[in-house]
Amino acid sequence: MAHQLERKKQENTGTDFTLLLNRLQRAVLHDQVAASEIAALNNQSIWQNLDSEQKLKWASLAEIAGQVDTALGVYKDLVKTAPEFHQGWVAFLELLSILDRPKALAAILARARHFLSQDLVNEWEKKILSMRPHSSDKDLSGTSVPFEQMVLKRELMGHFMSLFSGRKDVFARQWVDKKEKKSGYVPVRQAMTLENIDEHVQGRMTYGFYLLQADSKVRCGVIDADIIARLRSGKLAAQDKITLKRERTYMISRIRERSAEIGLEPVIEFSGYKGFHFWYFFSKPVDASVVRSVLNDIAQPVDADISSFDLEVFPKQGKLNAKGFGNLVKLPLGVHRFTGKQSFFMACAKRDLDSQLGFLKTITPTDPDILSTASVTKEKKCVVLHPRMAGFAKEYPELYDLERLCPPIGQLIATLRNRSDLALREEKVLYQTVGFLSRQKTLLHYLMSFGGDYNPHMVDFKLSKLRGTPLGCKRIHSLLGFTGDYCDLELGTEAYLHPLLHLKQWTACSEKKTESTRLNSLQDALENMKVAILQVQRFIQ
Repeated sequence: MAHQLERKKQENTGTDFTLLLNRLQRAVLHDQVAASEIAALNNQSIWQNLDSEQKLKWASLAEIAGQVDTALGVYKDLVKTAPEFHQGWVAFLELLSILDRPKALAAILARARHFLSQDLVNEWEKKILSMRPHSSDKDLSGTSVPFEQMVLKRELMGHFMSLFSGRKDVFARQWVDKKEKKSGYVPVRQAMTLENIDEHVQGRMTYGFYLLQADSKVRCGVIDADIIARLRSGKLAAQDKITLKRERTYMISRIRERSAEIGLEPVIEFSGYKGFHFWYFFSKPVDASVVRSVLNDIAQPVDADISSFDLEVFPKQGKLNAKGFGNLVKLPLGVHRFTGKQSFFMACAKRDLDSQLGFLKTITPTDPDILSTASVTKEKKCVVLHPRMAGFAKEYPELYDLERLCPPIGQLIATLRNRSDLALREEKVLYQTVGFLSRQKTLLHYLMSFGGDYNPHMVDFKLSKLRGTPLGCKRIHSLLGFTGDYCDLELGTEAYLHPLLHLKQWTACSEKKTESTRLNSLQDALENMKVAILQVQRFIQ
């Protein structure tokens, strides 16, 4: 039979092999395979002239008949001559999986990646990871680790792309002209791929994505906090360094707290150039206008309290116009082409790429339904606090209220609670305000204990030296270099503006004072002011 088939093939390479395939199929399926059928199945000069569908069927019959090497040869030829025929790749992979050959399976999958759907590739990658090489196969054990790392990395990059998801048909590439000190983005009019993500995180290219989908919905939003231009050029003065550090800590703390009040938790990224990004992720697309409104409610009050950063919310638009792509944001973990610095997520202690990508797996996107009723700019009857903040508010309500209601004092409190030390001038301001409350010792010992050089005896000593009245708002603004507006307080006949007027605890404390300490005349007020001036001078010296 093999001889006859060979003669037919030599006579006409265009022979229709349908009858031959049907005959072999009947023999194989009915377990009536004779030597002639085996010879035919193994005859390379026959199956090399089959079309793709016929080769697939031929390899399957050879596999059933126990002619594994022939089946592998046919599959290898099939994917080489017709790589777009995805059924050939799948059948080839399935046979290698049955044969428990992970090394060969990984090699074929790497070639098949460009011809199979991403979902199918992901499925096969998981299957390969579940396979365990034989302990005696040293070659396999040596090659499985790199492949597993490759698969894991692609999985992490796929998760990265699902979080930072926006418009599907276009993204952008960053360019920079260092000579002119300019940078910008140009559109790349195609869908972003995992290969693009790999280029980005490896630093070979830097890409951005357009937040708004074609239907004007978004899967994420961001508060962009940039250091003001004046502080990005040249060497910073000592006071600018102090202010920048204090306001950075306060900004991060307040944005977190205001976000938590409505059930949101931002993921904070150092941008690699001039500030920070506060990312918010949602489990399903939500109207850009809703996200913009809520994030503005979070950012605007904080922006008014600080002078070293400008806060900006993305998306800026609530709806796409007919021609534009919408707002663009740089993808995280890329290298800024201007500075050469790579961005990173601050909550991840390790800065290496694998750890940073792995950190994103811990993020759970928020159900956007909570945004429909969220409003952090209006007074709420019941504010849900993070457990850490709830404990702080319960134990130290005076400090909690000051941090929220008085921006300059709030910056100092936030700095200490984030375990950063205060400058001498900042410390003096805190003593001259909190030090006049009835629980002065409890409050100041609590705050100062966060510092690296906490000395309880020194705290008591400084408290014992306090005289006069709390430091006024004007003087505090001057000492701290704070450029924000004064708080809008209902003072009535009270002429002296200071931070403790925000507190009910201060009102209660003031009512307990004896008649001799009350301001009954302008002369008394002047005398008390002289004492306060002397006290300030003592601290300055």
